[in-house]
Amino acid sequence: MVTDVRVQQTPIAPQEQAVCQRQQPTRLHLRVRALLLLALLLPGLALAHAGHDHGDAPAPAPLANLPTRLPDGSVFLPKPAQHLYGIRTEQAHVQQVGGTQELLGEVVADPNASGLLQAPKLGRIHPPAEGLPVLGQQVAAGTLLAWLEPLPDSVDRANQEALLADLDGQIALSRQRLERLQQLRDTAPRQEIEDVNLQLASQQARQAAVARGLTEQQPLLAPVTGVVSQTRLRAGAIVDEHEPLLELVDPARLQVTAYSHDPALAEHLLAASARTAAGAAIGLEFIGTGYRLEAQTLPLQFAVRGNPPRLALGQPLTVLIETDEPATGVVLPRAAVVRQGGGASLVWVHPAAERFAPRLVQVRPLDAGRVLISAGLEPGERVVTVGAALLNQLR
Repeated sequence: MVTDVRVQQTPIAPQEQAVCQRQQPTRLHLRVRALLLLALLLPGLALAHAGHDHGDAPAPAPLANLPTRLPDGSVFLPKPAQHLYGIRTEQAHVQQVGGTQELLGEVVADPNASGLLQAPKLGRIHPPAEGLPVLGQQVAAGTLLAWLEPLPDSVDRANQEALLADLDGQIALSRQRLERLQQLRDTAPRQEIEDVNLQLASQQARQAAVARGLTEQQPLLAPVTGVVSQTRLRAGAIVDEHEPLLELVDPARLQVTAYSHDPALAEHLLAASARTAAGAAIGLEFIGTGYRLEAQTLPLQFAVRGNPPRLALGQPLTVLIETDEPATGVVLPRAAVVRQGGGASLVWVHPAAERFAPRLVQVRPLDAGRVLISAGLEPGERVVTVGAALLNQLR
């Protein structure tokens, strides 16, 4: 027998229904507020967990095995890169050396091993059978270089032609006199006949010389043995009297002239060297100094010694004079010093295994290959002597 059980629902009072209706919107508001708060907190949490650092971000560290210019101006250079760049350093030692002065100079020819060919008179150039000399050609002293056909002006030509006419008349008179004397040979004195013969020969020689001066070409010979360094010889060219035509020089015997504002510099000179614009070193030997100012400077003469690079006459040089006035500092190769954009001089020191730092220094030249650092370096510091220019280019 099934018992029918019925659950009787208790009716809800009107007051309780109102409370339930008020609670439902309140829970919805709480959920919305929670979601808004979470949305505000999530960006901050994400930033905090990105680097686990809530402070200021540090400067980025240099990448491994990659040359880098650091913010303080120094350079991080790993060991492999140092070997690749060929970096070499040496320890700075303070020492006392002689003082130096830097002068302007130029290459000149040795007067005992050079020569200048000039035109002896106005004329026209004619080439010899071997042709005109060319630049760089080796020429021996006395070699025929060209022919010069005289071209006298109208006054000279008129005078020479008048002299020829006068000589023609004198020669005719001398011949007539000689003929009469020969007809009177038996009675004429022998001495008189000999005098007339001598006078006639002299007149004929003068006539031939004047005629040659009008038409005969004059040979132009090399004054010394050397190499043709300059030539103005052209076939058919008309040249003036004393005009330079050709220059000969011995490249193995060159000299350098330097110009000093100090007349007493030669008295304190110990040694000298020169440097080309490309940095090549040239050994010099002091010859002497002049005693007349030229453009407010006194010339100093030096002979080129050793095995210098190829030089040209007139080439500008920097001449370094070592004097007996002492100076103190660090001696370094000239390649260790590099120039900044503003013209300041600096060297690179090696304070750590893979770090290089620039140092502003005061520089004085010593010779063609060395400089003296008078300020800016401390004794014992390691200075870059090879590869400084490469370090200066790193950015």
